[in-house]
Amino acid sequence: MDEILEAANGALEPVLGGVAGHDHPLRVFGVLYTIVLVGGFVTYALFASLAYLVVYRLLPHRLLEPHDRAVARGQIEREVLVSLKGMPLIALLTAPIYFAEWAGLTRIYHNVNEYGWPYFFFSIALFLAFTDAAIYWIHRALHYGPLYQHLHKTHHLFISPTPFAAVAFHPIDGWLQSTPYHLFVLFVPLHSRLYLAMFLFVQLWTISIHDRVSLAPLDGIVNGSAHHACHHDAFNYNYGQYFTVRPLRPAHLLPPLLRPLPRPFPVLIPLLSFVVASLHSALHPPFHCLYCFPHPRESTAHMVSRTS
Repeated sequence: MDEILEAANGALEPVLGGVAGHDHPLRVFGVLYTIVLVGGFVTYALFASLAYLVVYRLLPHRLLEPHDRAVARGQIEREVLVSLKGMPLIALLTAPIYFAEWAGLTRIYHNVNEYGWPYFFFSIALFLAFTDAAIYWIHRALHYGPLYQHLHKTHHLFISPTPFAAVAFHPIDGWLQSTPYHLFVLFVPLHSRLYLAMFLFVQLWTISIHDRVSLAPLDGIVNGSAHHACHHDAFNYNYGQYFTVRPLRPAHLLPPLLRPLPRPFPVLIPLLSFVVASLHSALHPPFHCLYCFPHPRESTAHMVSRTS
């Protein structure tokens, strides 16, 4: 972030030239806010558009099942509008965390030799484990009572989302779900460039779980788009971010194991999925997820109408 801050400071010199020095706290905060806002917008616009172009325009017949290809009229415009409206406030709430990093209040380090390469790679696993667990509980809390009605309901207006819904949140909701990434570096050492790389990865992952592309046969381990589609449709399941291995909370896991798999995967995988799904149904109360367990009496037209 130091390199980005310095580059942004230089680029904004014509505008901020009369606003104290480069290291003045008010100027630093303003520049950090600009970085978060512009960086968030560029990342969202670029990668969400790219995902939509590839998945929905270029390769829909290879990447999507028939009932996933339809997008309700006006849905993308609404997703983009909600996203853009929330970005300024999310950036304002996030900038203080980067300011704390600039002030030296985090465990971010800059030299790999301080902890060595083994720890560098181990910290990736720590980051994923911590943020996955923290987001699970934050996300689950956002589905209760007033928190859902006033915050998280905005995101669930999109029952069958597209990549443009990745950051279509109420700004406080979006900020709350991003806090684990920043809280991590308050307590655990993380290399500065790895911190930025992981944050970029998180943005890309958030876009990918809204693109409706199944990661089968990894859907039993990875909380990808198939699981997240079940979350948007079934509401009280699959709160996690990356993984589905949750032995302590199986009642809140709804595996999309009967979801049709892409053609390249062998027929043995669907058969195995059917067996596992049958066991899951026997062990847990029956629940119908429209996109995960297609009902023979429900047509594709009915599925599409739910997005209207």
